[in-house]
Parts: sequence; C-alpha cells; structure tokens
Amino acid sequence: MNNSLNWEKEQKRTRRALMPAIYTKILNMRMLGYPYNKIAEQTSYSESWLRQLFSKGGILYDYYSNFVKETRDSNTREALDIMFAHLPDVIKRLVMNAKNGSDPSAVSSAKIILSYTLGLPKDFKQEESDSATSLADLVKQETLMRRRAEQEEAEAEADKLKNIYFD
Repeated sequence: MNNSLNWEKEQKRTRRALMPAIYTKILNMRMLGYPYNKIAEQTSYSESWLRQLFSKGGILYDYYSNFVKETRDSNTREALDIMFAHLPDVIKRLVMNAKNGSDPSAVSSAKIILSYTLGLPKDFKQEESDSATSLADLVKQETLMRRRAEQEEAEAEADKLKNIYFD
C-alpha cells in the first residue's frame, strides 16, 4: 500500500516537472491569492484564458483544486485543535460566569452549559445535518464525528476479532 502512495506522489511530481514554466508561475501566483487580472498583467495572458486553465477540465484545475482542498482541510484541523485545546478553560469560565447570578451573561452561560449537558429537542435534528452554523455547532458536530469514528473503529475491531476466533 505504501509503495502505491509513493508511486502516486512520484507521478504527480513528475507531471508537475513536465509542466511548462509559465504554467508553474501562473499556478504559484494563483496559490498566493492573486486575482486573474493581476496574473494576466504579469504574464500577458488574457483573463479568459487564465480562467479556462483553472476551470474544470483545464490544465491547472486538478493542481489548484487539490491545493484548495488540502489548505481548507489543514486550516480546519488546526482551528479545531486550537479550539479543543482551549475548551477546558472556556468551560471553566462559563461555569464561573453562570455562578454569578446577577450578571446578564450568567443566564446565557447557564443556557450554553445546559444545552450541551442536557441537550435541546432541536439538537437531535441538527445531529444529522452536515452544516454547522456557529462555533458551538461546529464543536458539537466535531464531537459527534469523533464519537462515531471511535464507535466504527471499535466495531471493526470487534468484527475482526470475531472473524479470527469464530471462523
């Protein structure tokens, strides 16, 4: 399996090495966030041609879409890691804030704590949804996804053991 991954990486590197230098420059500029009009000014290609290069079926489409996907995934993972690293501190502050009954923010803190510990009726419908509308929804969604992944891993391990011992 590892050899096939190495082979795929080698093929991508080779294909990129065979790409004309101007396309590499255009791709790099687009990855740095340059708009099509700025790239057109610096490369003397028209904007429509540049759009065609990056459109579906274009020469640079796969490279750029993979870059965007990998960047988005790594940024999301990094944000979630930071968020979960600070979660205990946030919860402690919410609890301390909820204990202060005279402050209006204590009510909102208490609502947040209660909604995450006891849940709300609408939460059961939102669990199936893939779109998070707030940071709290994103945390809840990530937690549910991690639980499901752990459960699936445990079931797969149990099936593997069952097949070993009972077959």
